[in-house]
Amino acid sequence: MPEVRRQFGPDMWMLWAGMAAAAAGILAYLAINQPWAHLTITQPATDAAEAVVTDVTVRAQSAFVGTAGTVLAIVLTVFIVLWFFYGFQRGWSIPGVLSPALAILVTLAGLGMTFLSSMVWFVWEDSMVLRAKTAGMTANEMRALLDHQPVPIVAIERLPGMISFGGMMALGLFASCLAWWAYRRRGA
Repeated sequence: MPEVRRQFGPDMWMLWAGMAAAAAGILAYLAINQPWAHLTITQPATDAAEAVVTDVTVRAQSAFVGTAGTVLAIVLTVFIVLWFFYGFQRGWSIPGVLSPALAILVTLAGLGMTFLSSMVWFVWEDSMVLRAKTAGMTANEMRALLDHQPVPIVAIERLPGMISFGGMMALGLFASCLAWWAYRRRGA
């Protein structure tokens, strides 16, 4: 049986993955505080036209997507530390529980959350109620408007925060796949 020879020295692929994930995690975390969406609420006025009732600009931090995005960015950042630690010594084996496959799942969840928040207005419902004063309404008036039947039409304009977060999750996905490839090479 041939003897398995361990390689020593840095694993540059794992280190590159760590640097890309570092940029993705930190910039995704910073994107949470930026404006994410501009929501325009309309109701049917006539058969052919819609009347704009109000519009609101929301940030992720005032909705559940902000909390979830913060957790995902922090988890991705934790992987950076692990990838750097194991990247400096190619001969060390990475435990399966720290597999880059988990980072792939985290970034896919971040991309899914970004897609959902860009397509579905009810993700922003709590945030819209909190921002009712800036729209010239009380919280109760905004809640009544959103609960009104038929449900009002809400157009979502994607703002820099959402685009940045989604882009950084895509970069994180690339970095995670690169780390997964480097991880699999170690086992071969």
